[in-house]
Amino acid sequence: MRKLSVQTFVTLDGVMQAPGGPEEDTEGGFALGGWSVTYWDDQMNQRMGELTMEPLRDVEFSTAQAYKIRALIAERCRSLPAPVFVEMMRAAIKEDEWMLYAHGAIMGFVGGLIHLSIFGVG
Repeated sequence: MRKLSVQTFVTLDGVMQAPGGPEEDTEGGFALGGWSVTYWDDQMNQRMGELTMEPLRDVEFSTAQAYKIRALIAERCRSLPAPVFVEMMRAAIKEDEWMLYAHGAIMGFVGGLIHLSIFGVG
């Protein structure tokens, strides 16, 4: 049986809120988000790091989670309309897009030369 660790940030008057910044939890006009971070100390940072890493130390659990994540991403990508998927992929590889075109052009050229050498012209 696995051990379940639950963490929550709650004030003495029972307000539960994420510990991020002021912009993290603005629902209802709340403008005081992120107040708890200023009270963290080295011991709190160490404990949070330990709790974050704890599940990752279990190889069996991490492997199972990796397969679940991979399956979820594949399922979500398959459910996207083709134009949305193409745009998502283009955004992901935008930086190296020129390299893909260059490789495609070179491979096409080399393939054409091989075809010509085997079958000749006409």
